[in-house]
Amino acid sequence: MTRAFEIMLSHTPRLLQEKMRNRFQVPVTPEFQEGEAAMLFSDMADFSKITEEIAGKNPGDITQLVEMLDTYIGMMTDIILEYGGDIVKFAGDAVFAIWPVSRNNNIENSLVQALRCGLNLKIKANNFLSQGMALNARIALGYGSLTVYHVGGIFGRWELVFSGEAMIQATRAGRVAKAGEFVISKEVCALLDSLNVFHHNDMKITENQNQESIYIETREVNKPILYIQDLRQPYIHEPENEMPLTSAEALRAYIPRAILSEVGDNASSRLADYRPVSVIFLKVCNFDAGKAHDVNYINDIMQIIQRCLYQYEGSINRFGIDDKGAVLLAAQGLPPLVHDNDPVRAVRTAFTFRDVFKKNGMDCVIGVGTGSVFCGLVGSEKRNEYTMHGTIVNMTASLMQASTSILCDQVTYEATQNEFEYEEAAAIKVKSRIHPIHVYTPVCYIGA
Repeated sequence: MTRAFEIMLSHTPRLLQEKMRNRFQVPVTPEFQEGEAAMLFSDMADFSKITEEIAGKNPGDITQLVEMLDTYIGMMTDIILEYGGDIVKFAGDAVFAIWPVSRNNNIENSLVQALRCGLNLKIKANNFLSQGMALNARIALGYGSLTVYHVGGIFGRWELVFSGEAMIQATRAGRVAKAGEFVISKEVCALLDSLNVFHHNDMKITENQNQESIYIETREVNKPILYIQDLRQPYIHEPENEMPLTSAEALRAYIPRAILSEVGDNASSRLADYRPVSVIFLKVCNFDAGKAHDVNYINDIMQIIQRCLYQYEGSINRFGIDDKGAVLLAAQGLPPLVHDNDPVRAVRTAFTFRDVFKKNGMDCVIGVGTGSVFCGLVGSEKRNEYTMHGTIVNMTASLMQASTSILCDQVTYEATQNEFEYEEAAAIKVKSRIHPIHVYTPVCYIGA
């Protein structure tokens, strides 16, 4: 196996590799896979603030940040892999992993391994010292239906999109989890109870105020195994056979350009940078949840996104479907597609999104923010992805949530005011800022 192929495998989830094991060509039509799975969510509490703190102390020097990410997320990744989890997505500092139910892995085993993994993450990922800082995780678990869409195809680029009850439960529980907590959905708790796979006397459970999830507090924090009656060794997935090199072209269609531009037999497995980008957050307002199982409906949305974004040489970072609808995170300025006028491209992309979605009978709200982000690989040698995060990403999400059309931050406005006519909107409060921030609505394009 070549080094280039090893890198490509580390950038793709196991479910995709298994699907492509006997497929030797790029997909030509949208597809979907349906089933049930336990889904685990884990992220690093307050890590965006830590990122900004490090960047503020050592502008341009990302060594400390890269080492912290490598150590901490790499540790979480290895624990998930140890318990047989298939990491399907890295989202900034967050990790999503699944334990699918199959003929070789029943419901009980799926839940047991996911729960054991979460309990071990709770112990090993909290008060974890890295680069002189104590890091903590938020962990959440859901179980239910899971649909995987293979959609897009514009310029030969395909995206994996996940939806279903498992993701809804995991993301809901993740929102209420605090630093150091492991939260499971009520549905997971009821299922574990019916399967009789953990001891009530060895686990303290507390209902959260939202009545949708349950907080687990371990009584004997050094012995997570005591909570599980099933004492089997962690499930390690063994592939049927080695991935054939002939699958490389099919896998390539799912890998970002930033990775493909670096892939080679002498390529480094670590990419990292701290750079200015223009972030775009988009929400499809009237997303039809009743069509969430319609692969053609999801594909139509993805193709709109790809066409609009690729027109201005932007990059998709992630697209997800949960209980809040369909949300896109994209950017202008991620390598290798870097331009001197990326803020202008971002606002023009936003206008194009709005107009094309409206033409197709859909509404959207958009936030655009410009600032420095960490962009690079997160995970471990065995499993990693190219992603970005920083306070500007979180701030842009707040812009999207406050927007009724398109909303831009001060930096984007100042960088593009000669190209667009703007109206100043009411200042908004965002988590990462003490005072409300000035925001602007672009009215029209006035550039040449």
